[in-house]
Amino acid sequence: MNVGTAKRLAAGLESLAHRPAKPLEELRPGGTLPLEVRPAEVRVGDYLPLDGGCYRIRNMRGTGGSSRILELEGRRQPWIMTGPRTVFRPADQFQFPLPT
Repeated sequence: MNVGTAKRLAAGLESLAHRPAKPLEELRPGGTLPLEVRPAEVRVGDYLPLDGGCYRIRNMRGTGGSSRILELEGRRQPWIMTGPRTVFRPADQFQFPLPT
């Protein structure tokens, strides 16, 4: 197995380990819209569905690679985002017309 394959496998396993226990729509905070983002696109203020809850990102930092260390309100330990993930972003932060 090459390094690229190992990284993709690890990211997939990490994503499965933290899959929300509830459907995403049940976790969505009011006034937000779902959006799939890469680690480089996630923002402070986004909400991350994780482990059956939904946590607001209060701070983050890069790891020197393509992942981000996220500090989440209401959760003691930081969480490392290594690949694409669905987050909920406040609707007022979208800068294009939304479909009605």
